[in-house]
Amino acid sequence: METNLFVYGTLLKGMPSRMAARLQEEAAFIGEGYVSGILVDLGYYPGVVLIPGAETRVYGHIFRLFFPEKTIQELDRYEDVGHGTAHRAPYRREIAEVRVGDAVLPCWVYVCQMDYSGLPVISGGDYRSYLAQGSHPKHWKFMQDGEDR
Repeated sequence: METNLFVYGTLLKGMPSRMAARLQEEAAFIGEGYVSGILVDLGYYPGVVLIPGAETRVYGHIFRLFFPEKTIQELDRYEDVGHGTAHRAPYRREIAEVRVGDAVLPCWVYVCQMDYSGLPVISGGDYRSYLAQGSHPKHWKFMQDGEDR
C-alpha cells in the first residue's frame, strides 16, 4: 500500500530547511492539494487545525514516501510526536482526506493539538504566501538555524 504525506509548512517543497530537503530525498512529490480547516501561526512554525466540511482551506504539498516506516519515524521525531515526554506534543499524526483537483487522497498529516486560541490564523491557508507577505523572523530562524524547538 502506498503511503502519502501532506505537508503545509516548513516541510513544503523548496523550503530552506534540512528536513524539507531530506523529505524530498525520501519521497516523490505528487503535487499540490488542500484540506478543510485553518492554518495557525504557532510562533516558529504553522499548525493545521482540520475542520471537516469547512469552507476554509489549508494548501500544501503531497509526497509519496519511499520508505514509510523509516521516514514517518524521522518525521514523528521532527514534529515531536509520541515521545512520552511530560509536555503535550504540539502535533499528532493522523490520516486526512486531501483534495487534489477532483480526487481525494488519504494522506498522513501532522495536526495541531495545542491550544491555539488567541494565536493568529494564517489568512488564505497558504504558508508560502504568509512568509512572502511579511517579516516572520522566528519562522526563518527555525528553518535555517537547526530547527530545534
